[in-house]
Amino acid sequence: MIRVAALLVLAAAGAGVLQLGASAETGPLRGSVTVTDQTWTCKGAVDLDSVTVTITPASAGKKADAIHLESGCTGRIGRIEVTTSIADGVKVSYGVHDLTIGGGRIRCLAKLPVLHQDAIQVMGGSNITMTGVILDCGRPDDTLINSNLFLNKAGNSTEPPTDVVCNSCVLGAAAAHTVSIQDSVRSGVADSTVCPAKFVKQTVAIGAAAVDPVNVRNRVGPCSGPLLTIVAAADSVTYGQSVVLSGWVDAPDPQPQVTVNAGGATIGTVSAPDGAWHLVVHPGVATTYVAEAGGATSPVASVQVRPRLLLQLRKGLLVGSALAGGSLAGRRVVLERQQGGDWAPVASYKLGPKSTVTIKPRLTPLPARVRLSIGATLGYLAAVSPSVRVPSA
Repeated sequence: MIRVAALLVLAAAGAGVLQLGASAETGPLRGSVTVTDQTWTCKGAVDLDSVTVTITPASAGKKADAIHLESGCTGRIGRIEVTTSIADGVKVSYGVHDLTIGGGRIRCLAKLPVLHQDAIQVMGGSNITMTGVILDCGRPDDTLINSNLFLNKAGNSTEPPTDVVCNSCVLGAAAAHTVSIQDSVRSGVADSTVCPAKFVKQTVAIGAAAVDPVNVRNRVGPCSGPLLTIVAAADSVTYGQSVVLSGWVDAPDPQPQVTVNAGGATIGTVSAPDGAWHLVVHPGVATTYVAEAGGATSPVASVQVRPRLLLQLRKGLLVGSALAGGSLAGRRVVLERQQGGDWAPVASYKLGPKSTVTIKPRLTPLPARVRLSIGATLGYLAAVSPSVRVPSA
């Protein structure tokens, strides 16, 4: 009923600011939001698949930003899709906290001549993570375009933006600054593509008031072709599980082709209708993926892999196996016994040629609950098996 009510509000809303949030009685707002020529404002808990806002030249009299994230906004937004011809894409205010945005794009086609414009302006808030978002508001022939990402304490904020990071994002060219990190704490960009600013020396502008600014593992320099992102739905999986790679490509072709590579080999090629693409992959070992389209290369998406450890009790013997993309023969596994809420090591064993081991348990007292564990190694995370109950004789 919550989603139905939200959709009815959207259908009936007129011009102005559309405020949607949640209450303690209803729980977080769910579903998807689509509005035109209105500012969408978040003031409560959300668990949204998408937020799509279009601000057209017809709304010039409102000077409307596309999205306002205000005090109390928290939770998850799967993706944002913003197209604006008037003002800012997203404004983030004091009191926004513990919010994730999982992808999308912000495009600024134009603006009112009297306004400064940012793709995202963060004035406050804490623990906000944006992943795989295209921010593209620069236009070489326009003026007063400040930044694609502007982090600076402002407005009614009593604390600076704190732990606000754009990971694996792509920030387009031709704004005055591509990234501007000013009065903020542990905030900025990581593992992202940062295209040149209109004033090249201001591509990544970090001010004296920035405390521990985040500017790590970024590719800063000329960008060719369309803007392209890639995001992994999970950063780790157990061997045999799949993971969805997805992203956006900002290309004039309505059906651009995206090729995903790993280790120099092509994993798959998919189309990206309206810019969005996804591909299901099955990594057998820790893998780094990169997407390509129209001469452009995305940032990278890395997925770690845990071996799948199995343990069975057969005719009084414990039989263990380790499944992975490559042989784990010779690796040691540890038999652990549950003691209260903890697990204590009993003995270690070497995996045989087929990555298996057979154990004659010597456990006292019985019954006992046991499991296998294996430590991290090159290409694999540490892992544990499901537990098995060893009954009394």
